[in-house]
Order: sequence, then C-alpha cells, then structure tokens
Amino acid sequence: NSRLPDDISVESVSLLVGNSDFDPRKDAIKKLYSYTLRFRRKVHDANGEVLPICGSGPNCIRSALDGKTIWIAPWTLDDSNMERYCQQLTGEHDYSAFVHKRSRREKENILT
Repeated sequence: NSRLPDDISVESVSLLVGNSDFDPRKDAIKKLYSYTLRFRRKVHDANGEVLPICGSGPNCIRSALDGKTIWIAPWTLDDSNMERYCQQLTGEHDYSAFVHKRSRREKENILT
C-alpha cells in the first residue's frame, strides 16, 4: 500500500495460476468504495427557524489531514434523515454514465 496513491489500498491478494489473460481492472471480483461526508447540522431555535450559525464554521474548512475521498457539503444537512438518504445508495445501480463510452459496450456496468 505504500506505493499506491493515498486514496487506494489493497486489503487482500490471492495468487492466480494459469490465467495469463487476467486484467486487474476488468476482472476484479470486488471493489469497495468508501467516502466521507463532512457537513454542518441544521440547528433550529425555539420557533423552528434555522439559526444563521449553520451557514459557516470549521466544518467548511478542509484540513491538511483530510484525504481525497472527503467531500465537504457547502450547505447544512438534516442529519435525522441521513440514514434514509444512505439507503438510497444501497442496492443495484447502473453506473454506465461514469464509464468511458467504449467500456459501456464491453462490460455490464450494473453494480450491487
């Protein structure tokens, strides 16, 4: 892992014997992606109004220690709904739009 970019790491490796046509990019069995989201929580006053402090603060600033897979939301989010939002990312999705045009015809781009 010390020779890989900061946003890539290998968790396990196995020896493949007898298959010289193996392509690690196309023939991988599993790929796991992990992302971090930093956001400001919506804070409401006694009347239910969103407090203005939600529009700024240290959560807006990228730290020198932040990795390449962190995304800092420029707006406040209601974290009570975060679990529901994440469930929409779970399951089978077609990622053809994120693949080079030539590769769309070569391989199934629906992932679970």
